[in-house]
Amino acid sequence: MFSHFKGSTFVSSFHLILDANVRGISSDLTIECRAAGPWLLNFKSWLVQMKDSREMSKEMYFSRFPASIDSLTRYLDKGPIEDPNQILFLIVDESKTLYGHVGLKLDDIGNVYVDNVLRVTGRTPGIIGRALQEILAWGNKSLGILEYRLQVISSNHRAIALYQDLGFFLEESKSLRIEKFSNGCANLVPSDKENSNTPEEMLIMRIKL
Repeated sequence: MFSHFKGSTFVSSFHLILDANVRGISSDLTIECRAAGPWLLNFKSWLVQMKDSREMSKEMYFSRFPASIDSLTRYLDKGPIEDPNQILFLIVDESKTLYGHVGLKLDDIGNVYVDNVLRVTGRTPGIIGRALQEILAWGNKSLGILEYRLQVISSNHRAIALYQDLGFFLEESKSLRIEKFSNGCANLVPSDKENSNTPEEMLIMRIKL
């Protein structure tokens, strides 16, 4: 679904331009949502920023592990770069400053999920929400996507507020169970309420366009 948007170089990759209607963005600054391709693995400073931000916010993810450049590179290569049913938009300006990223993922039964929403700098409030809004509209107009879903941990109040502001509504909630491993990693997996060992829940939210 997304393969032909992933250029082999930064210049050849597909991109969306955001307007300046975001608090803190100068009208002279061009912000792009740039589709990740193989070129991303050569942007070492971005990879470090992404790794550090992932590590700092790991409690907001269902899979929790010590982030590293190697694990991030393997994930990107097998996931958003090579998988035709995933795409990752890097939010950048003309000086190649990285602000964050937003992903989309098509599941096996045709649902499109918002995935990998992460802010790597707090210098521009509102930019992630604006980028996500633009990406959803692009998917609707260009690919005919009529609705999107996402999964978020119930304690991630900032993300939930953002999604609600954009029009997402709660479709379903599921109990979770934390599975911990000897290497320090942990996964939060859906569970029935009797076997749950955490008050946190998986919230499944949806928006129709």
